[in-house]
Amino acid sequence: MRKILSVVGLLLIAALFFTGMVLGSEPREEQREQPESLPSVGTVRGSDLKALEQAFGCQVPHGKGSGVGQVTDAQIGTLRARLLSWQAADGMITGAVRPAEAAQLLRYDGMTLDNSTLWTLDEYTLLMASGNGAACAYYDDDGAAYSLYLDNSDIEGLLARLSSDVIFPQ
Repeated sequence: MRKILSVVGLLLIAALFFTGMVLGSEPREEQREQPESLPSVGTVRGSDLKALEQAFGCQVPHGKGSGVGQVTDAQIGTLRARLLSWQAADGMITGAVRPAEAAQLLRYDGMTLDNSTLWTLDEYTLLMASGNGAACAYYDDDGAAYSLYLDNSDIEGLLARLSSDVIFPQ
């Protein structure tokens, strides 16, 4: 009798485990809509932001002054992406990546996300991060993800700069 109860108990545990695995599993990979990979553009460098935005495929937030940047091909897993970086003369670094699903390419190491507050600026919801004497704002829209990085700043200083000196695409 004890052996029968042990076998029944083991079968019950196995059934519960299997049920938990099936109910808690992620949807199949083929059921998720994958973002479309972008064709290669190579590398485009220069100080003409409009030309870089054209190569990138959309407008990006930027400061009012001059700067230098580049657009390059990037890849994350099997997803081909396009990456733009623009360093303004005042030190603000704008990063952008298309499609937005490749946003982790914009992440700065050593920064801690401020999950306590989401900031809203010009109708954009910003996720703020700081660390190593710098601050960064992240956000995305329908087609791309963006980062706005400022060295030698904290979150309040970056927000002040964003609200006064940065032009967001309309």
